[in-house]
Amino acid sequence: MSCPGAMDHNHNKKTNATKYIKEKKELIVEENKRNQLDTKLKEMIKHFEQAEAKQKEPIRQSGTGNGIRRRQGEEEKRFSCLK
Repeated sequence: MSCPGAMDHNHNKKTNATKYIKEKKELIVEENKRNQLDTKLKEMIKHFEQAEAKQKEPIRQSGTGNGIRRRQGEEEKRFSCLK
């Protein structure tokens, strides 16, 4: 015959193992969620930086570029024309 205390001990072992497994599963789920959020955040930052760079990009206008000033009796002066 086994003593009643031994059954309680085995039951406690199983209960503790079950709790441990549940905690591990929760940690894995949390880590997966954290990784997904991290990936999504990185994508959002990348898109934001691309949009910001596009806004800062100068607007190309036709008719702008280098100009030359010619005056009688003077050398030609070259300069850039920006609007």
